[in-house]
Amino acid sequence: MTVPPLAAGPFLATFPPVNRLLLIPALALASLASAQTSPVQAPLATEAAIVYADEHRVNDPARLPPALKGVFTRLAEADTAIIPFLETRRMGIIKRPVELTGTMRYSKKAGLSIAYEQPKPRVLIIDDVGLIERKPDGSERRVAKNERPELTILTDVYLNLLRGRPVGLFGVCEVYFMGNSKDWQIGLIPKDPALRRHTGRVLIGGAGREIAQIANLLENGDTRMLRLSKSEIDAKFTPSVFQSYFRTAPQSGEGESR
Repeated sequence: MTVPPLAAGPFLATFPPVNRLLLIPALALASLASAQTSPVQAPLATEAAIVYADEHRVNDPARLPPALKGVFTRLAEADTAIIPFLETRRMGIIKRPVELTGTMRYSKKAGLSIAYEQPKPRVLIIDDVGLIERKPDGSERRVAKNERPELTILTDVYLNLLRGRPVGLFGVCEVYFMGNSKDWQIGLIPKDPALRRHTGRVLIGGAGREIAQIANLLENGDTRMLRLSKSEIDAKFTPSVFQSYFRTAPQSGEGESR
């Protein structure tokens, strides 16, 4: 699948340690993205405003528009995924955009792993327990969900989305939808004010089953965009992959990787 823009990476260095980690899960939305089609271009913040109009708000997860219901259904189908990505950050204090590259690995059971390769290698893990930042030397920083209430909300947002569970997502976000099964956008606004300051409005765009990009549109005008490509859905993960990129041991049905 494919989805619109998002954020995380060196940009995190501008925040205290815990808050830096809180920005990462926005990337989770892209885990199921497979760029088998031409990527959807991320809209500018001004262009995205129409998505968040009242007429596009979806209030009841039990009464989803058919096209949105189909998006959640397709997201839920993927057990694992491997997705190379390019992240672009545009910040008012920096004239040139900052670019980061890496590979995401998603497991419905083990969570999301974001392995940054350039410019600064590290692995970020988002799962049902909390967040882990793992450095090349093996050292880790761990934050449990019960230590930070906003982290519980954040993981609920992104893991529920990736797993295709709209009920949990509606509990913590305002949800907006525009388009049809061939060309769609999902807008998310966290209900928690503190979380909203960190993530901004999250905009996901795609076509059919494909999520092309994920974007964070911050209140100060900064944007963080994630573009996905060459995804491999239902990849098999070896024990060494789980050890390197996830918190948990291999799960049943998630065996050998390539």
